[in-house]
Amino acid sequence: MAIGGRYLYLRQNFRGTSMIDLGTSQHWRISAVYRRHDGGGWHSPINYAQGDGGKVRAPSTPACTAGRVAPIIANGRLYFTETFAVTCAETDQ
Repeated sequence: MAIGGRYLYLRQNFRGTSMIDLGTSQHWRISAVYRRHDGGGWHSPINYAQGDGGKVRAPSTPACTAGRVAPIIANGRLYFTETFAVTCAETDQ
């Protein structure tokens, strides 16, 4: 978990990254490895694969991306790790 302003960011390898507005209790999904993971059909803005049988194929990455690391908020950007990559997300607002 990580907090940035009034937002709580949650990261889990299986479910992906989510955000909760602590003032309104609204929840948003940010990322998921597969769109169809566990039959859930997650509708996240960032999906790395459709999940209809294909695998996420990526070059090997340093071992430091494999652990449970909280999302990092810096300079209007959100950084979070997957087991195969580090992702940076930003908005124009």
